[in-house]
Amino acid sequence: MGKTGVNMSWNKCKNWWLILIFLFASRQSSLSSLVISLYHNETMYIAGDSAATMYANGERTHTVQKVYPFSDTCCAAITGFVGYDLTNSAGKTNFSMSLSDALARACARQMTNAVSLEKKIELITFNMHEAYARYYDLAKNWAGQTNASEDTMLQFVGYDTDKEFFFVRSCKLDRTNALRIKLTKEYHGANDTTPFTLQGEVTFLQTLLSGEKPELTHLISDKFTATAEQLASTEPVSDSSVTNFILEMYSLHVANSARLGYSQGWVGTPYHIFKITKKRVTDLTPEQSAGTKYTSSAIPSHASDDKEIDVVMEKLEKTFLDNDYSYAFEVIYAPIMEAMGGKEKLLAAVPVLKEQMKQQQLIMISWKPQKPYSYLKKDAGWYAVIPYVSEMTMAGQKVKVTGFQLGIKDDGSPWGFVTGDNLTPEMLNTYFPDFPKDFELPKTQRQIK
Repeated sequence: MGKTGVNMSWNKCKNWWLILIFLFASRQSSLSSLVISLYHNETMYIAGDSAATMYANGERTHTVQKVYPFSDTCCAAITGFVGYDLTNSAGKTNFSMSLSDALARACARQMTNAVSLEKKIELITFNMHEAYARYYDLAKNWAGQTNASEDTMLQFVGYDTDKEFFFVRSCKLDRTNALRIKLTKEYHGANDTTPFTLQGEVTFLQTLLSGEKPELTHLISDKFTATAEQLASTEPVSDSSVTNFILEMYSLHVANSARLGYSQGWVGTPYHIFKITKKRVTDLTPEQSAGTKYTSSAIPSHASDDKEIDVVMEKLEKTFLDNDYSYAFEVIYAPIMEAMGGKEKLLAAVPVLKEQMKQQQLIMISWKPQKPYSYLKKDAGWYAVIPYVSEMTMAGQKVKVTGFQLGIKDDGSPWGFVTGDNLTPEMLNTYFPDFPKDFELPKTQRQIK
């Protein structure tokens, strides 16, 4: 494949490889999303989608979870701008941060905290408020800009065992000093009305459920209509019926919201669904929506490939710690190396890269591949997915990164590599059209320590 495979200028290529090495992709991802809460017969259900999209054009970049339990009877959810990449004026990414990951950590801490439910909600809100503010300040200090132009909302859904009612509460993260946790709804019995609470991209479903536009009714299934009628009464409804009802709501949103001009429709699988009673939270997430894993009992032993890859990974580890990035350029997959200007130009960029690293105060502390490697058959050769964990400091701030390298071996050629976090759908389609569509690549995660 020649240079026409990817249209890049040399300056872009230098920045792109810097991003490849340190997993700070310039996708400026955000999470425009939809959380659905439903109350029926003294039971709450809360569901969230998992799409992470590029704010500029809605292209999906990765998958995150947006709903987490934080007590025996409550869950927290987040919508809006909850995934960030920080870029400077030259287009280089300096730092990435996920508020979804921050919510997961905050909820995990409160699961074992022996305080009141009210206090747990306050602590989660405070932790998320601090994380959001820290992102904003880092973006200003390092990049001179932010992308925090959209509402980022927390939602708390559950049962208060002390006050004996179900509730929905919300809080906007806006960097103000006053944290305002607002009570959206209370439910005290089986006859309570207005069972739906929507957060995020809500306009289409609000219109559909309100009945204000009868012309939308042809979009829904007969089963959806029947379940809606049951939910409007005190008639018992099975968990499977509620789950299918919620999944159809997401399906309707994806198919029609953008098409009919209501919102962007940046919502996608897997859909996490939790049931909340007066005693417990139960995960109802359907297996079929959680992503399909690629497995094959016919894949042969790759002991020799493991050894070849081990040699490369060990040398990458050593050179990264020595602040020497020339070897990383040497093992790039050949067609991509050619599109970037060839080996000589890449090696000539090493001094520039070192100077950029120095200016950004970025120091690699550790970089370790993680076994086992996953092998996937391609048309004429193999792919290998090689997870790794690294730690680095940037301007004195320690960051832990989990990511992966994608290895590519064409028949008759040695292994070549691409850092996985930069693998956009366009790159996969251009360079690796035979990559298995049903394989879910690992997520790149970054954690401030």
